Amino acid sequence: MGTPEAARSDGVSRASGTGAATRILRPAMKVWKRVVGQRMDHVPRPDDVPQVHVSGIDPLRILIFGGGPGVGWGVRSHDLALTGALARAVAAETGRGAHVDAVVDSRITIATACERLKALDISRYDAVLVTVGVNDALSLTDLDDWERELAAVLTMLASRLPNHAHVTVAGIQPIRSVPVFDSWIGGIADQHAQRLNLRSRRAIDSTNRAHYVPLTVAGPRRRDRYRSPEDYTHWGEEVASAIVPLIPELHASDDRAPVRDAEREESRRQAAVDRLKLLDHDTDERITALVALAQNTMHTDIALFSILDGDIERFKVNLGTTTTELPRFLSLCDETIRRKGGVVVLDAASDERYVDHPLVTGDASLRFYAGYPIEAPTGERIGALCVIDREPRQVGEVDHGRLRDIALLIQRELWRYDQP
Repeated sequence: MGTPEAARSDGVSRASGTGAATRILRPAMKVWKRVVGQRMDHVPRPDDVPQVHVSGIDPLRILIFGGGPGVGWGVRSHDLALTGALARAVAAETGRGAHVDAVVDSRITIATACERLKALDISRYDAVLVTVGVNDALSLTDLDDWERELAAVLTMLASRLPNHAHVTVAGIQPIRSVPVFDSWIGGIADQHAQRLNLRSRRAIDSTNRAHYVPLTVAGPRRRDRYRSPEDYTHWGEEVASAIVPLIPELHASDDRAPVRDAEREESRRQAAVDRLKLLDHDTDERITALVALAQNTMHTDIALFSILDGDIERFKVNLGTTTTELPRFLSLCDETIRRKGGVVVLDAASDERYVDHPLVTGDASLRFYAGYPIEAPTGERIGALCVIDREPRQVGEVDHGRLRDIALLIQRELWRYDQP
């Protein structure tokens, strides 16, 4: 952890925050950063959905939030970036599944981080990795401002995450390990990054739900590219090593979302539906094919992809039925979106939750139901993939993990609608 003595040994007092020499250098750093930024316009970065899922039981849900290494500079896919590397590393170390979302912005700074967090529903994550700081190192952000703003970010995360969740703050990567920053002026940013990292440790000391992990250089640098998949694999393993020891503290059996303001949550969910404009255009053929795959895999009469729109459940894909919508109070998917792990009803006629449901007692005579929630990019559960049959099932006959995997593929397709 950082200490006052460590900060003073680096020539920085807690009172001043930033020395006079640093303030003098800021104009030059601003010009240099602009020049470097123009060169980085040609650096590859992922343009696919910022989400990677590794199949497995009881998957851990992790959010990467920030910029820098989280953006994925140097590769074209999040599967090759830190998003995929972290998902695979966590799954390998735990034997469980892993689902990693990335909410990242190459322009983010510690001053803008809280505002970005306000727009996110983070209540469903087991862990959050914060990757903020590269831009602040390049801009020579005031040290006191950095510590204060990071503490505010950690406080906001702690107030909005489930009680079992933990936050890991990634140290700012060695600036000169990036070829485009490898110069004498980049060395100034590198030194400032080290000071910011000391202050990060100090801010983390103020909370018992945050941990720090440094990001080290992964072997010899390549002068011909910004970052490589090997770099992200190295960092994914470093971060997983920090997160995995916290996993025994997770309460995976409690799959319901934390109790929150129901009206506010519903407003956010409806806003996500409206933003994606899912009801304004025809369903993509790839989504229809995935729903058909679920129907064939689960051997059911009916398979649906539904969106909850106000008081109505609307079927964007309805295989095996001509029904296109239902009142929400009749919707089985309304229960599905309340559970992160989905719902399985082996025999509704003997399940006290559904034994008197009109779809069970009426002409539909539904018996088996399995559903998995579909989320918007900002985390709200907006609908579900579900399979339904008129015959009950037995324990062991239902591959709910397979249904989950197909639902997440549908989710990835939906997220394409939200791309700029």
